[in-house]
Amino acid sequence: MSNGPSRRRVLAGSALLGTTALAGRLPRDAAAAPTKSPNAERTPSDTAPESVAAETSSAGRIGIQPPQEFDLEGLESFVDERMDDLLEAHDVVGASVAVVHDGAVEHLAGYGRADTEDGTPVDPAETGFRIASVSKPIVWTALMQLIEDGEIDPDEDARNYLESVSIPETYDELITVAHLATHTAGFEERARGTWVVDPEDLRPLPDVLDEEQPARVRPPGEVAAYSNYGTALAGQVVADVADTSFETYAAENVFAPLGMASTTFDQPVPDAFDATVATGYTAFAGTTQPVPDLLLEIGPAGGATSTAADMAQFLRAHLEGGAVGGDADDIGNGTTDEADGTDADGRILESESVDAMHERWFSHHEAIDGVGFGLIEGERNGVRTLEHDGAIPGSFTSFFLLVPGYDLGVFVATNTNTGALATGEFLEAFFDEYLPGTANGPEDGGDGETDGNEPGADGNSLEPDGQPDRADELEGTYRGVRVAETSHARLSTTAQAGSVDVSVDEEGYLVTDFGGGPDRWVEREPLVFEAVDDDDTLAFREVTGEIRYLCLGFHAFERVSRLESLSTHGGLAAATTLGMLSGIAVWPLSWAKRRFVDPPTDGHENAANADRVDVDRDDIDSSREDERRDSSEISSESDSSGSAETTSRSDSGRSAETTSGSDPGGSIERTRAGETRGASVDATNGDETVDGSAADWRSRLTPSPTARPRWLVAGVVACLFGYVLGVVVLAFFVYPYTLFSRPPFVYDLLSVLPIIGAVGTVAAAGYAALVWRDGYWGRLSRIHYAVVVASAAGFCWLLWYWNFLRFPF
Repeated sequence: MSNGPSRRRVLAGSALLGTTALAGRLPRDAAAAPTKSPNAERTPSDTAPESVAAETSSAGRIGIQPPQEFDLEGLESFVDERMDDLLEAHDVVGASVAVVHDGAVEHLAGYGRADTEDGTPVDPAETGFRIASVSKPIVWTALMQLIEDGEIDPDEDARNYLESVSIPETYDELITVAHLATHTAGFEERARGTWVVDPEDLRPLPDVLDEEQPARVRPPGEVAAYSNYGTALAGQVVADVADTSFETYAAENVFAPLGMASTTFDQPVPDAFDATVATGYTAFAGTTQPVPDLLLEIGPAGGATSTAADMAQFLRAHLEGGAVGGDADDIGNGTTDEADGTDADGRILESESVDAMHERWFSHHEAIDGVGFGLIEGERNGVRTLEHDGAIPGSFTSFFLLVPGYDLGVFVATNTNTGALATGEFLEAFFDEYLPGTANGPEDGGDGETDGNEPGADGNSLEPDGQPDRADELEGTYRGVRVAETSHARLSTTAQAGSVDVSVDEEGYLVTDFGGGPDRWVEREPLVFEAVDDDDTLAFREVTGEIRYLCLGFHAFERVSRLESLSTHGGLAAATTLGMLSGIAVWPLSWAKRRFVDPPTDGHENAANADRVDVDRDDIDSSREDERRDSSEISSESDSSGSAETTSRSDSGRSAETTSGSDPGGSIERTRAGETRGASVDATNGDETVDGSAADWRSRLTPSPTARPRWLVAGVVACLFGYVLGVVVLAFFVYPYTLFSRPPFVYDLLSVLPIIGAVGTVAAAGYAALVWRDGYWGRLSRIHYAVVVASAAGFCWLLWYWNFLRFPF
């Protein structure tokens, strides 16, 4: 059974900002004509890296052919019915949809409410939505403008254009503007410097980029790893070259020419903003709750607010040669939408530059999908797409989709976190309704229908011909590369990046599990596999002769050892937690048993206290022997030191030797012959007496040497568990969206606990050696103590691996 939807959800990206959708692929066109750029020696088509161009020039399942004619008959009723059903099914409060085709806005409508409190309906021209990562295509469009003008060479060192931010020389290879646009610069994921709630906390973009720079963890151009930081850095390139802020540049050079008066990168949106911004909501268990506005410090990566009507203009510009309005040469068929007030001269790019943006700039393998100039290649029902999605944590979602071969564009925005599910189902239904072609699609020169003889057409026609090449080398666990490897967000980003387990079965099928069940694949050529139940393709990549990456479209997964797999870490976390809990639970219960259940050891008056002596009842046959041994050891130590404890007999002539039992930790007070209860000290005459009641309580609060190891481990466990509990409380109840982005002082203070726990664990390990050397307790108790200490050490290792065991200040 196929688990395509589960696989696609894994690849959908991160909730930290909303990443690209499942990427498809785009074959590279022939070189376009030169632009009107002042740079006479370059054209936009020449801007793609030569190595990539050579690799992918003839690649692809989808050839570029004249598109089949199609129409959007019944579009309005179809969209209305589907959106109404999906909003109800997924508890989405409001949504806005735009569909453009052949230079015209075919459908523009709002659904649901912009705000539940006042019941404001969504207006596609008047309701603004946070579009999150759909802001990125605007950044790449602005960057292409400067390439077109000859201000930037995409293959040159990006540092040549950056005046306000420095990039460390971690690798010999230089980071270029093309690397930024294809997410191949080699940056790790970064949580710090993203979300804030208070506008006063927003820092200038250059300061954030300089202060919160992620580590460079791989050479540029090796693999695509979606990067919000890289996009923001590209925005700063635009700002530095244009000598203005990025927000101002986008407003003057993208939004104004297209008449996008209701779009801005300003955060929060200014009072004069020409639209009402919708309220964001979180849907959970059938209810929806408003969430606070989140502001993004790296604004170009996802800080824009726009309406569906404005984004329809942006779609049109990308589909109609870089302009809206004008003559047939400008927009393809001369269609305009005068009702929306479009500027007839609204051009943002030359058509050749738009073509260059839509070409492939990078792919992990020639057989799979890649990325254009910032736009993710995709394939739906055998049709080539360029797409990008976005999400604000806990609220807004958005989707931007181009079908250049059909001159079709779709934009969907919602104000609820469940909107991504609704949008995905809507787009699937839309393509099934209007572009139902499958393997033999119109861009292959076919009629959009399958004849049943294509590979995978019936779900069963693909069969392996023996074992795959290098089968043993393919098996293992692969983890998504979009991970914060050096910061405390490593665990959260690893969980969001996803992982896949790969194996080869006896019949020769490659079997992958992304967490939703197995998928089967058949090798079509060495290291390239076709899905049995759908039209996906995956490929493996080698580095220095070893298979390191599994690539599925734009997304790459890096091989990790078994020790690094999440399943191993999950098992280790469970085992170490149980080990530590066993000590916390067993030791107090053992004391309670001795205190309240076990019978007295003799019939004397003081026998009632004997059950408090720190002995172990785990070994029933030797427990009383251990007690006598502890007593004799203490007496022997006293005798060998040559000291004796005596006091005057009381007036009644009564003398006693009492042994006071331990407190819950096992502290011991030995009151030997001649000690008198109830004595006091007369400070005036110097007569020396001892308050027996106070001494008894002091003994209870002072752990004996044999009890200290357990008290120490209890403190270690308290620190480690206290840290985990504190992080959970802060992350889910106090700072649900900004804890790792802008850690508060209380989090730094909390981070001291695992350091204390680690130091305590080292000391506890020393005690473990001591208790075995000196024979503390019974054998079973010593083994149990060693297990608890080992569990604490394992838990500390986990905290260290995930970067939680760190110096916070």
